[in-house]
Amino acid sequence: MKRSLMMSVVAALAVVSGAAVVTAGQEKVEVCHVNGAGSYLLIEIADPAFDAHVAHGDARPGDPVPDMPGYVFDAYCIPRQAMFAVAYTDVDGVDGFDPVAGDVLIAEVVDANGTGCLDGGDEVVMGQYPVGDFDTPHFETFQVSSHQVSSYAGGADHLVIRSGKYLEFVFSVFREGGEQYYERDSHVSGTTSRWVDHPAAGSDVIQTTELSPSGPQTHPILSRKANYDDDPFIEVRIFGVCR
Repeated sequence: MKRSLMMSVVAALAVVSGAAVVTAGQEKVEVCHVNGAGSYLLIEIADPAFDAHVAHGDARPGDPVPDMPGYVFDAYCIPRQAMFAVAYTDVDGVDGFDPVAGDVLIAEVVDANGTGCLDGGDEVVMGQYPVGDFDTPHFETFQVSSHQVSSYAGGADHLVIRSGKYLEFVFSVFREGGEQYYERDSHVSGTTSRWVDHPAAGSDVIQTTELSPSGPQTHPILSRKANYDDDPFIEVRIFGVCR
């Protein structure tokens, strides 16, 4: 309802500013429409008008932001750093990471150096981590806010990010369903924090220690067995190593 109302208001503003919007009966597409102040508005236009909008600087949500290397438009046409992978808690119940709708970031790998591909100089940005009850967790903040990427391995469903020689940040999507994120110092035992939702195995895990790279401040080891649901406390999306 709120999104529909926003779209209606923005579309009305676009008519006033001279943008070509939807004509009855034509297929609709969403675009990030640049205005005279250099900012962008989310509007709907008729599909035949799309090329003309692109020609003067418009783009679709998810496309790169013109003249801002390393940034893409989110679903609301807000420029955000392009993500290669993200782990989050799904609060709004809708597929996809949407912090505006209340989803909580755990960790994301972003294009910090603006090359468009995952490489040294990019960053793992930390948010908050879920602890407590699996179904209604509360959130704590990591003590370390970011890590610089040195190298990576993996790809579509399993991405290992390395910072320095030993720190690892791992994003996994299980082929049979479910996800996990974990981080550790691979040179030192007892330094792993992990969030695992593995429906096929019938288990969920939250395990944190302040010895892991991002320094969670709480120390629970929680395990739930005989649970075969795909739970929202940990969701992972891997978008590829080039955006």
